[in-house]
Amino acid sequence: MNRVIPLIALAFSTPALAGPVVGLQTDYAATTEKTTGPNGLGLTGRVGYGFDVGVVEIIPELEVSWFPDTWIPKVGGRAMIGKGIEPGLFGHLLLPMWRQSDPIRGWDAGAVIDFTAAPMVDIGLHGGAMVLDSAENRQITPTFGVHASLSF
Repeated sequence: MNRVIPLIALAFSTPALAGPVVGLQTDYAATTEKTTGPNGLGLTGRVGYGFDVGVVEIIPELEVSWFPDTWIPKVGGRAMIGKGIEPGLFGHLLLPMWRQSDPIRGWDAGAVIDFTAAPMVDIGLHGGAMVLDSAENRQITPTFGVHASLSF
């Protein structure tokens, strides 16, 4: 019984707030197919709010990616482990806004590694896959890049 009470208290405790996170990243969509989707170098801006839960930081976030002729709004998040050197995972739901009248839906997922450069500044690398679904086909595009973020 003495062991159960601390576990119950931990399960219902409020996580510590880490604060707002603002980031900028470059992305390279490495498609080998002739597609109407993202291809080549792009930029992504993101805003989120981090919650520390023990050694894990959960960051729900909104992103907007730009590739030539393509804007892609995203909603999702990332989970980071540790401090200093922080490996993590990300995932988002996508709603690409094409020049075409019929948007294509999709998702992205992958892995990141961040390095704390200063108390509020993280820099890092990321890689993953972007999956776009349309009525005709499914396009899977590997993506990778570098990023930086400020935590307040």
